[in-house]
Amino acid sequence: MQEKLTGTVEVDETYVGGKERGVGRGQYRDSDKKQAVVALVQRGGKVRTFPVERVTLANVGPILKKHIAKSANVDTDESMIYKNIKPWLPRHRTVNHTAREYVRHENNRMVTTNTVEGFFSLVKRSVYGTYHHWSKHHMHRYLAELEFRYNRRGLDDGGLQFVGFTDETAMRTDRAIRPTLRFQVCTGLLWRAEAFHQVD
Repeated sequence: MQEKLTGTVEVDETYVGGKERGVGRGQYRDSDKKQAVVALVQRGGKVRTFPVERVTLANVGPILKKHIAKSANVDTDESMIYKNIKPWLPRHRTVNHTAREYVRHENNRMVTTNTVEGFFSLVKRSVYGTYHHWSKHHMHRYLAELEFRYNRRGLDDGGLQFVGFTDETAMRTDRAIRPTLRFQVCTGLLWRAEAFHQVD
């Protein structure tokens, strides 16, 4: 079982899928072509995504209870589905996007949903720029890949992570011995170990 998210957790929802002709912005909530997605982002940490049939408290509430620690600071927008979550998430605060409020400072705490919205911008860019179409049937797989990338965004060297020398002799400074370093290479959803020879 995954550990609960702690610290400051931002929660938001969006709709992912094909555009419909003749339908304006904000009028696609019940569309067959759109999939509702809820995301939880621990500020400075990891993201978790959940495709849901409809964005209602009945669907989103159990996700919040299961994945967010009661001690966490929870930031959302003013959506009605978050109005009654204080009994199990007492440190809940909202930003009022309708009033063009996007960040608020309150008792040494920054209340915003900019981090989770930034993640959603990556999701939508991957739809329009890379995959072009996501079916609802495979939505969870695409989201899992984007979660994986986001949660490992701090890795350096193009996904290479140094894990040590291959043998004791590699520690010698003798130039006749070419030390072989071991790295983990991130390929898709799997890690594999590969050896790279040191360049003279």
